Parts: sequence; C-alpha cells; structure tokens
Amino acid sequence: MKAKDLGTPMVYQGRAGTSMLPDRESEAVQRLQRIEWSCRSLHDKVHQIRASVYPVAFHGTEVGVIATHQLDNLRNQIVQAVFHKIPSMNSAIAFQLIDEHLLDPALFAILLSIKMAQRFLHNSPPEERQNFLTIAATAKGNTGHIWGPATALKANLLRIGWGVSRDGMITSPHLIPLSLLHDSFAKLQRFAKASWEVDFFLHYTQRKNLRGYPDISHRLTTRALKKFPGATHVRLVRELAGGFQTKEQQSKWDTQVSGQCELCQFEDSRYHRIFECPATQSVRARFTSVCNFDQLVEAEWHETAGIMIPRLQGLAQALVHNLPEPEVPIFVQQHVVHSGTRVAFYTDGSCQCPEQMPFSTAASALIMDLCQSDSERIWQANNWLSTRTMPQSLVRIWTAQCPGEQSIHRAELHALVKACEQLSQVDLFSDCQNAIDAVHKAQLGTLRVHPDEDHLDLLRRLQQAPGLHQVRVCKIKAHLSPELVADPLLRYHTLGNQLANDWAQRRSLDQHDPVNAELLMQMRDVRQQRSDLDAFLQYVAALQLERQTQLDLQKLTGDEPIPSSAF
Repeated sequence: MKAKDLGTPMVYQGRAGTSMLPDRESEAVQRLQRIEWSCRSLHDKVHQIRASVYPVAFHGTEVGVIATHQLDNLRNQIVQAVFHKIPSMNSAIAFQLIDEHLLDPALFAILLSIKMAQRFLHNSPPEERQNFLTIAATAKGNTGHIWGPATALKANLLRIGWGVSRDGMITSPHLIPLSLLHDSFAKLQRFAKASWEVDFFLHYTQRKNLRGYPDISHRLTTRALKKFPGATHVRLVRELAGGFQTKEQQSKWDTQVSGQCELCQFEDSRYHRIFECPATQSVRARFTSVCNFDQLVEAEWHETAGIMIPRLQGLAQALVHNLPEPEVPIFVQQHVVHSGTRVAFYTDGSCQCPEQMPFSTAASALIMDLCQSDSERIWQANNWLSTRTMPQSLVRIWTAQCPGEQSIHRAELHALVKACEQLSQVDLFSDCQNAIDAVHKAQLGTLRVHPDEDHLDLLRRLQQAPGLHQVRVCKIKAHLSPELVADPLLRYHTLGNQLANDWAQRRSLDQHDPVNAELLMQMRDVRQQRSDLDAFLQYVAALQLERQTQLDLQKLTGDEPIPSSAF
C-alpha cells in the first residue's frame, strides 16, 4: 500500500505541489498514453478509460473544483487515446458520439460532486447537514472561493446552470422539483445530463457553422452508432466530429494547399464530399431510395449528425413529474373500515416502450374485491369459466399515470405505496416481486433508503406510510391464463390481477391524454430520426470507403484528378 492509497489530502488552498492530486493527474495521462498505443478495439479502450483512468484522474476532486483548462486537456487526451492525435477533431463533440457510458470529464466531475454530497448528507446528523447546505447555498461559486466540499458543490452545479438552497432543493431550468435530500442520484444524474446538453454546440465548439445547431442526445446518438462494427464506428465518429480535415480547411492555414478536391478539382468542403462530389456519385445513387438528400441538406447533417432532442421534451417531462396523485375515495376507505373482514385489492402497472425513455409512458391501477368470503370468490371464479365475463365483484378504484419517471418498476411500487398510505387492514395482491420485497423490508425495518437507490422518494414515503404495518402484501404470478389455473381461488386472484393489468395498459396507451399524446408524438419523431440517421450513417460509411478506394487507385496509377469541366 502506498501513502496516496490512504485517502484524499484535505488541501483546499496553497501550492498545488503540496497535494497528491497533480501526481494522480500525471498518472492518468500516462495511462492514457499506454491506451493510445495499445492495439485495442474502441469498446475495450472505453472500458479501460472508465475503469483505470477516471478513478485516478478524479479521485478526491469532490473536495475541490478542477479548472476548466485541466478538464479541456483531459478531454483532449482521452479523445487522442481513442483516435490518436487529430488536430481538427472537436473533442467535446467526439464525447457525444463515442459511447453511452463514457461521460465528458466535466460532466463526470459534476456528477461525482453531487454523489459525494448526497452520501455525506445521508450519513450526517441534522446539524451538520444544515451547516453543509447553508454553506453551499451562500457560496459565491467561483473558483477563487473554494474552501471545501460544500463550496465545491456550488461551483460544480453552476457549470450546468444549477443552484442549491438551504433546504437542499436544487434550482434548475427543468421546472421539476429536485432535491439533494429526497431524490435518488439516478434521477439527479438524468437531469444533469439533460442540462449538460442544453446549448451544447454554443458552449463547446468554435465552429461557426454549428452555432445555433439543435442539441443532440448523447444516449440516443451513441446507441445508433453502436450498431456499426469497430473500425466503421471509429471512422463515423471522426467524420461527425470533424476529424477528416478538408482541403478547404487546410488552405486557410497552409498556403501551398489549393483547397480543391483531390478527386474532381471542385472546392473541397464537407458539403461537397457528402452531397456533391461527382467521383462518388455511384454511392449516392445507391442510397437515393433510403436517404432524403434534400432533407439532409436542410438539416445540415454534413456539418454533424445525431438524434436531435425534441424542443418540447423539457415541457413534457415537467408535466409528467408534476402529475396529480391518484386518491382512494373516502367511501372506499369507509367501506374497508366497516366491512368486518380484510378487503382484497389488486395492483398492477404497465409501461409502454420502456426502452424509449424518456418518451415511455407508465400507469398503474387499483382494483377492489367486493367478495366477503373465499366461498364467494370460488363461485365467481367457476362462473367465469362458463360465461367468460369478468366478475362484477372486481371494481376499479383508480387508474392513473405514474408521476415522475415513467418505468414499470416505479408504476408497480407507486401503486403499493399509495395503497399503504390510504388503506389499512387490507390484503394487497401484486405481481411485482421487487415492489413486494420493498414493502416487506419496510415492515421489518430493514429497507435500505440510500441516495444510490432508485425511486428514493417512493421508498421514503413507504417508510412513513400510516397503513404500512396493517397491510398484508401477497404475490400473484404475472400474466397467467385464468382458464389454465385449476385452483378456483387462485383463478379468482388471477382475474383480479388481469383486470388491474388491463386497466393499467389502457391508461398508459390513452392517446386522448395530452401528456401521453405529446410523449407519443416525440417518440415517433425520435424513431423517424433514428431511421434517418441509420440510413445516413450507412451512406457516409460507404462514401468513406469509396473515396479512399479512389484515392488509393489514383496514387497507384498516377492519374490526375478529373477536371471540373468534365462534369
């Protein structure tokens, strides 16, 4: 064990040489140099950077703020390790295209500061917690006033336009309440990434043609690029990030370069290479049926390409996170109290297009059983076999879209939490084992409520639910066919679960709901963009191969470029 393995030195001011952090920065650069010259695939290099470079480069940085020029240098070093040194390549754009899990160093530092602050606040007594938040709220946030983790947190949050108040609430442009104390790190991470992508090209590139260019989604664009094999993936990222310098660009700093295309003697620009060069017309002709070239020119995909973030995505997410909570009517609560027996309720959730987050829609349903005994339930179950009519004893109490993140697990857990908050002395049937386990752990007092857990707000509500210790939660197997269930009592419970599932699905698919309609429209737009981007990337990959083939052939034969007058 070395001295630097014992922890982070608490050095906030004074000479940088008194800290071990410069040594770690130097070690990270050395590791990047070894990665650069290793014969590894893009996927392997990304894994090595995340596993061996980031832990070294960012160890202990949560107690201070890394200077902007240091982050820029680290970003350039990482891109160089992946692609080798390419002066014309924009490193920030390349990070938006390399891999979904490789975050920009500046964003990674911000997220690390948030994560460490949340862990500290979670484990601290109330007095220390309040002191920390007071310092963070009143700090100026500039790099000249960093005296510890609280002031460093404020400075890092300001880099994405966030602030923090004395009660731990985060002020952000998302119109969504965010809290360091009550929200999970996963939720804060999602919105921090969204803030990072706002006006991205305005802040992180000096290319005038990209000023005002629509923001592109890091997650969706990297997934589209991931479909291509390693070498093709690398060439496409280089193309989109400006890694292949044109003769027109070279002529601006090298007077000996004419600025003409090497294949046709027209002016060599990015637009020319992708849409005009006669030497690659054969490739263009092959993709006429799948690429709308007029649309691509209008979108300026010759400058860079990606899946654009819908303009109203922020508004739609704000509406989803501020949806009203469903309520159990008073007369239902009174019926439960005066029934004399434990009333059964069935909950279920449904999520449409879960892989399309944040455009997915999730909903849950609560069904009440009016039967007073198991003998009534058995009769209803046997009657269903002959009539195939859903028992009238199963009554829908509510169906509602899930407030917050739209996921199946949150919808299932939210339904149980609401039932525990408003009902007592009842039996709850659910087909979600994770949600059931959360209720059982909360009843035993062993539920882990930590910032690293998903749906932290629901877990806290579950712990404080008035009816938590009076409910009994039972597991029902999901998506069973009732006619195949031999036990009539189990068949009845299966019918209750099926009815809850059907109503939840109907609500999640309801296109008359304005929020659902907006999310569905955005999802369709993104799907069309993904299809267009996939076709465009295949076209660009074919252009690259054709252009390189012709250049190699030209060198072998010694032929001169075709004069522009020939076209």
